[in-house]
Amino acid sequence: MAVASLDWGGGIASVRKPRLSRRWYRPSAESPGDGIAQYTDNGYKYFVLRAQKIALSHGYEVINWEETFNNFGSQLSPKTVVHNWLGGGVAQKVVAAGLRCIVSNQDKWYLDHLDVPWQKFYMNEPLTNISTPEQQKLVIGGEVCLWEKVLMHLISSKPSGLVLQLLQVILAKTKH
Repeated sequence: MAVASLDWGGGIASVRKPRLSRRWYRPSAESPGDGIAQYTDNGYKYFVLRAQKIALSHGYEVINWEETFNNFGSQLSPKTVVHNWLGGGVAQKVVAAGLRCIVSNQDKWYLDHLDVPWQKFYMNEPLTNISTPEQQKLVIGGEVCLWEKVLMHLISSKPSGLVLQLLQVILAKTKH
């Protein structure tokens, strides 16, 4: 059995994952280089919907990446929050379906995209093309992301005072 880690907002829990038969997964050229198999629609959908049911039964909020909405959104729990990260156009579809949404488009709000001018960060509006007040209320807000590996690269390659201060602030906040 393989061990997987899941973060459902209350900390990371290790769970045992049974080996899956060939009908549940397929190796894929798109898979990351760490040996993770790309799940077929049936296996991945089964896992997500089952995990949602378990999380909701314990009173947790469920946040799914937008791939779940794009592939089987009509089967998601109405309590699902969809994390829109791949690009524009998805948030409108999510709220039109009555689900809540967090917007963090990778082309605008990922701080590791160092080539994006700061003006684009400020001009990115999570409510773009969402005009009704009812649907606007379903957009929880936006999230700005930074991959830890990029931060560590910046620290190791440019140990300026600003980067070191940023690291100190992050470390201070994580201790409490």
